[in-house]
Amino acid sequence: MQTAHSVLLSIHAAAGLASLALFWTCALTRKGGTVHRRAGWMYVCIMSVVVATALMMASMLCLDPMATRDFRGVPADEIAALVRRLRGVAAFFFALSLLTVTAGWNGLRVLQSGKSWWKRNGWVSWVLHVSNLLAAPVLALLGWRDQEPLLMIFSVFCLLTGAGVITSQRRSAAVQPDRIPVHLASMMATGIAAHTAFLAVGAVRWFPNLYSYSPALYVIPWVIPAATGTVAIAVLKRFYRKGIEQ
Repeated sequence: MQTAHSVLLSIHAAAGLASLALFWTCALTRKGGTVHRRAGWMYVCIMSVVVATALMMASMLCLDPMATRDFRGVPADEIAALVRRLRGVAAFFFALSLLTVTAGWNGLRVLQSGKSWWKRNGWVSWVLHVSNLLAAPVLALLGWRDQEPLLMIFSVFCLLTGAGVITSQRRSAAVQPDRIPVHLASMMATGIAAHTAFLAVGAVRWFPNLYSYSPALYVIPWVIPAATGTVAIAVLKRFYRKGIEQ
């Protein structure tokens, strides 16, 4: 299983780098243009590979963490702590994958305008949002048990994401959301997830001492992508809504 995990990790890393390149291709090209649409569909396909490999690796870590790592030479009293930490990592990747898929699905489906809320979102959206709601308390409990603030933070993200299906359903059918801002915001959310995973995990594998110079540097992969993406989403929504009003 260790070999299979290594192969999946290589595929995941390659697809992750490709997804970042495609994300910026979409971000920097004319929205709705040929390049944007083609790069966008390629991004969706590559991100599907990223998420699928992440879920497979997370499943391996959760079910049999000792089969994915070489514990030879590790003291017996440390193995239990390492196994628990690996399962915490698995929970984090499950949550990140779920949030990414939910945002990506919303970003694609919202482009189908002129349909009822149910037809536009369908049972897949319901399953994704309910899964987020169910994942939130599990992550909170794991974070509290293992004293992992990151899991607690992601439990809040899952709760807010899951609650989105309730607020969307309560809107009047006559009041349709602005498709383009919602699409862009949702797809940018997937980009935030991709950049966070790259800076927090991928970059450290290539540069082990990247954040070791100061404890304050460890906040970079968790704060910078989210903060930058949130500001960009707000600016884009404001820009497109002004255009609609005019």
